[in-house]
Amino acid sequence: MSPEEMKLPDLERVEILSRPFLRKEWVVDPAFLHRLKMDVAISIIKARMEYLAECAKLEGQMKQLEAKMYTDISKSLK
Repeated sequence: MSPEEMKLPDLERVEILSRPFLRKEWVVDPAFLHRLKMDVAISIIKARMEYLAECAKLEGQMKQLEAKMYTDISKSLK
């Protein structure tokens, strides 16, 4: 296979935004964490939890906006 055939297609902005770029998982591989120093492992877990907290907050805001949109639509149909 030539390098040209192995090249991945360029992603459009819509494709990137339509699927999660980073998977949301609640755990980090324990085997990976055991190989690290304790303070580094704690920093990784802390960063992961902060990321998940921010994702949950943004998803909540999106749901609130979605609910408001549906409420506004229902009011406009009366």
